[in-house]
Amino acid sequence: MSSRYSFSLTTFSPSGKLVQIEYALNAVNAGVTSVGIKVIATEKKTPSILIEDSTIEKVATVCDSIGMVYSGMGPDYRLLVRKSRKSAQEYLNVYKENPPTLQLVREVAAVMQEYTQSGGVRPFGVSLLIAGVDDHHGPTLYQVDPSGSYWAWKASAIGKNMVNAKTFLEKRYAEDMELDDAIHTAILTLKEGFEGHMTAIGDKIPEATFITVDENKENPNSIEILKVFAGKKVVLVAVPGAFTPLCSEKHLPGFVSKYEDLKKKGIDTILFTASNDAFVLYYWAKQHSAHGKVRMLADGNVSFAKAIGMEFDLTAKNMGVRSKRYAMIVDNGVVKYVGVDEGPLDKSSADAVLANL
Repeated sequence: MSSRYSFSLTTFSPSGKLVQIEYALNAVNAGVTSVGIKVIATEKKTPSILIEDSTIEKVATVCDSIGMVYSGMGPDYRLLVRKSRKSAQEYLNVYKENPPTLQLVREVAAVMQEYTQSGGVRPFGVSLLIAGVDDHHGPTLYQVDPSGSYWAWKASAIGKNMVNAKTFLEKRYAEDMELDDAIHTAILTLKEGFEGHMTAIGDKIPEATFITVDENKENPNSIEILKVFAGKKVVLVAVPGAFTPLCSEKHLPGFVSKYEDLKKKGIDTILFTASNDAFVLYYWAKQHSAHGKVRMLADGNVSFAKAIGMEFDLTAKNMGVRSKRYAMIVDNGVVKYVGVDEGPLDKSSADAVLANL
């Protein structure tokens, strides 16, 4: 029944929704992630190396004290930038100063809201982060959505991975954050497309429960990872899957052979995890004489990999979602080194870990 309302902008559905606005939010959620945290930032990615990227403007200056960034449809954004600049210039001509940030936000939000109740038009397929500084409120950040709603934020994210990005920002944000720290945090949030909570040096390992089968091959046991890390220096290694060529020929054997060297460098425990069940990992360790040197942790649902932003999707190859290949040095639950490999074994190898101890 709701389908009869999906093409009408000005008619509410029986559930009280304007479905076209929800479709506009879908366009926003498909857009590149944008971040605001004392600075505004986004990824400037072009679909082809042949495009002249200097012609693409994603972060725009409205006036000397206000800027904005978007997620969603670029043409809609350009129209709103032009209207915003015109409004700011009109204010400057009358009052001889730049407009307060909140006033400009209200002007933009009013334009976006008008497009939700007029016939013959559609909502804007963008959300905006508008940042500015003025004498009235100091530095401020606002988010404006296609419905015309707007809110003030201390830090926010919009676009494809906004939920994970906001979770990351909540853990990183501090009231006394310096500008350099804010820039660094924004870059970390956007780095590598940000598929999840992206683990970086200085982060704390999140709570997680793994399944393991110990050397005596009893029933599988659950292990809380934070208890394993407590008061210890640990190497945590993840592979896409047990018994796969690179994992079996080089990755696991490398850590088994360097076990004594790692212990001499102060490592208490070596952990391996993969998206296999605990018994598969048990027999993989047995094949490589790893029991007693490397402890195997099963992340069958890839829940831990997703929690730290280290998963990748191989469903197109009928291989499901896997963990990326990485190695971490974790000291009392805090990450001290992260090495991720997307090709040949390099940053996550035993030699790389030793070099960073």
